Amino acid sequence: MAETPVIQAAIKRLEARGVSEIVVVPLLTSEGGIEEELESDLKGLRFVFAKPLAPHPNLARWVEKQAR
Repeated sequence: MAETPVIQAAIKRLEARGVSEIVVVPLLTSEGGIEEELESDLKGLRFVFAKPLAPHPNLARWVEKQAR
């Protein structure tokens, strides 16, 4: 994935404010895939990825409710 202009712009604004560490909370249902792609956008910053939603039992309940 090429660097995403929207993400890059947000990162530049944060850097201008002195932010050097970011917590990434991707709206994902499982791990794997996008983390590596985002790492290039976040190069030079300290960052951590939050846990995905999939293991949480409420996600399965929500999906089931939406399907009804």
